[in-house]
Amino acid sequence: MKHVALVFTFAAALAAQGQVPAVQDPQKELAAVIAVEEQERDLAKAEKGYCEAIAGGKLSAQAMQLAQFRLADLLQKLGRDKEAAELRAAAAKAGPIGFDDFGPAPQGQDPEREKALREKAREVVRQLVERHVRHQQQLVPQLAWFGDAAVPEVIATLEAIGAQEHWVNPTNVEEDVAALAGFLWQRGGPKAAAFLAGVAKHPNADFRRVIAGVAHRLADKALLDTAALFLRDSEAEVVKALLRPEQSEGQSLQYRLRPQLLLDAAREGGRDLRLLVFQWAGKPLVQMDREVARQLVALVRDSLGALDAELGLAARRAIGSRNGQSTVEGLELILEQLPWMQDLPANEGSQVLPVLFAPSESRPQRFTREEALRLLPAVTACAQAMQAEAEGLRRPGWSRFAWLASLMRNVAQPLDVAAAPHVLAWTDAGYALTDLLQGRITPANVREVFARFERLPWGRAAEECLRALGEIDLPPDLFPALVRRFEAVRSAAPKVADNFRTPIARTGNPAAADWLLAEGGGQLLPYSLVRLGRRTQHERVKAAMRTVAAAEAPAEGADDDGRSMLILALLAMHDPAALELVAAHNRPVQTARNKPHPYATQKTHFMTPLRYLIEKDPDPPHGFTEDDVIAVLQKIAARYIPHDWEPKSWTVGLIPDRVLGEMARLVVTQLPVRGGREWIREVTRRLDEHREKGEALGPLADWHRQMLSSPGARALALVLENLDEHGLDAVRAPIDALLSGEDEDIAARAARVLEARFGFGGLDWTKRLLGSHHAPLRERGVALAVRLRDGSGEKLLLEATQDQAPVPRAEAAKALGALLSKDAVPRLIELLRDPDEDVRKAAADALTRIRFFHEQQAHWDRVLKGLDASPASAAEKLLLQARPGAPKDQRLLAITSLGALGVPEALPFLIDWTRDTDAEIAAAAKTAITQIHLNPRR
Repeated sequence: MKHVALVFTFAAALAAQGQVPAVQDPQKELAAVIAVEEQERDLAKAEKGYCEAIAGGKLSAQAMQLAQFRLADLLQKLGRDKEAAELRAAAAKAGPIGFDDFGPAPQGQDPEREKALREKAREVVRQLVERHVRHQQQLVPQLAWFGDAAVPEVIATLEAIGAQEHWVNPTNVEEDVAALAGFLWQRGGPKAAAFLAGVAKHPNADFRRVIAGVAHRLADKALLDTAALFLRDSEAEVVKALLRPEQSEGQSLQYRLRPQLLLDAAREGGRDLRLLVFQWAGKPLVQMDREVARQLVALVRDSLGALDAELGLAARRAIGSRNGQSTVEGLELILEQLPWMQDLPANEGSQVLPVLFAPSESRPQRFTREEALRLLPAVTACAQAMQAEAEGLRRPGWSRFAWLASLMRNVAQPLDVAAAPHVLAWTDAGYALTDLLQGRITPANVREVFARFERLPWGRAAEECLRALGEIDLPPDLFPALVRRFEAVRSAAPKVADNFRTPIARTGNPAAADWLLAEGGGQLLPYSLVRLGRRTQHERVKAAMRTVAAAEAPAEGADDDGRSMLILALLAMHDPAALELVAAHNRPVQTARNKPHPYATQKTHFMTPLRYLIEKDPDPPHGFTEDDVIAVLQKIAARYIPHDWEPKSWTVGLIPDRVLGEMARLVVTQLPVRGGREWIREVTRRLDEHREKGEALGPLADWHRQMLSSPGARALALVLENLDEHGLDAVRAPIDALLSGEDEDIAARAARVLEARFGFGGLDWTKRLLGSHHAPLRERGVALAVRLRDGSGEKLLLEATQDQAPVPRAEAAKALGALLSKDAVPRLIELLRDPDEDVRKAAADALTRIRFFHEQQAHWDRVLKGLDASPASAAEKLLLQARPGAPKDQRLLAITSLGALGVPEALPFLIDWTRDTDAEIAAAAKTAITQIHLNPRR
């Protein structure tokens, strides 16, 4: 305490005398570089500037140390922590930065205010040390308020306390040191960092312990490396104080310091430090990367060989932590220790570790193949040392046995057959992991697997083993052993017995067919027989498949997949009897579920028996000819055309031309209304494709011609409506032949096609139509006869009036009326006595038209020649002659004539002329009006 007082007294005297040593401001010496860092924010340029300033040798000691600390901070911002730590440690070796009471004020700061702050801070520090105020919580916040101005006062006081060899009242002194050091850790900055770094080498262990104990208060991450200097302290109590857990674990330096620093310290430190680090490594919040975790494992392995039981147990707990289990090396060490552990290789009670969870679709596998192969021997050795029968795997909670079983699953996941021998060894050790055998059984190890199977208790493990056996082809001679085992359990464990069918079928033993038929199996039986058929095409097997496939089909809506699969399998075996099954199949196009062929070698679209039979290049090949396929189609069509037999239900492009044509023919001739049009379009589209590619038309070349020779009227109508534009010449003759057929609708359609597509017309065509025995064609002939302009049409129409059908007679009469034929008048007069009313009316209308035409023609001939003497014509001429402006004598004579003519239509003009300026004209007009009224002509 005396020394502290002397420090304050000396500082005050200097201040009073004004004898402050002239010290150059380090901020000004580095101003240019600091501006680059803080204003330009060019960190790379600033780094170069600091390096050049430090290497130049022109800086003062304070500026040199400031440059080193600022460069260290900059390197840490750039992520170069190791370089920053080395530079900061080098700067700290120069010792604490010296301060005078009134050094140069920070740039922009008021010197007078800075001086006052320093004085206030000195008073607060003095009160804290002399304990004038008992409660430190009232003083430390004041120091924080003074900020950087308080840092030199705190450092000076701590230096004075640290220089004392013995403390009068250790408890009070420790409280003072903790309060002041806590302020420095919290405030930070180059001055505080330099002083605290120097404390790490202080000779007084208590002094180091107290200051390290408050390091958790640091706010500036740059001070973490400074705090790490205390990790290498020779006194374990100092390290314990540094790493002690605080009220909030997230603030403890255990979780803020880089793990590498703690491991380095533990590697170089003594037993107590290593024990402390092992305890720290097991904490849940501690996270290490793989490389650091490997170093932890190496440190644990080294410590497990020691005779120190406490250290060994702590090491074992550390390796059981998340960090210990994150590396292959750590798991290998756990597997070595697990047989002698009492419980889980975990810390913090029964914490569940990541390895305890089996892999799933949502989480990728834990190990690579190389890591799994490396762990396999260690896992197997551990399992053999920890026989599971003694304790079992069903104990509540997680046991070390369960942990090992979970690790087995993780290790086996990335491996294939290589894991099988080890899985068998784990099974022998009592770990029922037979599900891991799925996908890992081969013909080479199947007998070894089955030998284990016979020793398994009946339950889930046995079911899993049977499912795994059912994934591969088994030796035929394994069939008897499987049957014996089935007989042994069929009554005791029926659920397990259900799983025998697939392995028995996979043996390929022909005797299995009879066994499967005898045991039944409901909807599963067809699939078992299909598996058996994949192995062998023995006649016993095919007979069994035919028996099940030929059984009565399931009710509508029931699952028919099994039957379809059997027929598909038999077709792939080229079994002729399968063709009859296809023809009788009640669902030839689609199945209840879309499935590929059971024997397909490549991924294919869903398949049905008929689809498999029809499509070209089937997988696998079935060997049946197109004649065989067409025969099946015809049998199906003879029974009925399925409702789903439409082009959209097939992969039409895979159907050969000849088969496509036959399918279209069958549909068109039987169901033209519903599906014929679509099939004709498919055939036409296929023909167009061949033409575009320059290919031969093949079997479809004469398809339209053949279809036009078929007997179905509706089919013929569809074909005529959808003729291929490019193949008309080939079908001209068949279409022409339809004109003489019995169906008048088809004959009419054929006539329209011949006219529209082939340009049929003219006299000969008209005569042919008029001579047809179909009334619609004769009607068409009448219509065409009207168009003939050489006079031949009129003669043909006169003949048509003798037609036996009334409609052609009526149409012929109408046509003659339209032609205004005078020669037809006698025949038309005869038709007025026709028994059909429509014919009589047509004849009357025609005669009226002809008469009217001739009357009008005679009238207009007279008009055009100027010889019209009708009253109306005479009145019109007289009115023209009597119009104003004409000679007076002419007008008088014309007006007198109008009166004599007596045409009332002249009255309006005569009335106008009664007001004429010429009295004689007016009098003549009045006289004429009187005559017209007395003797009007009607």
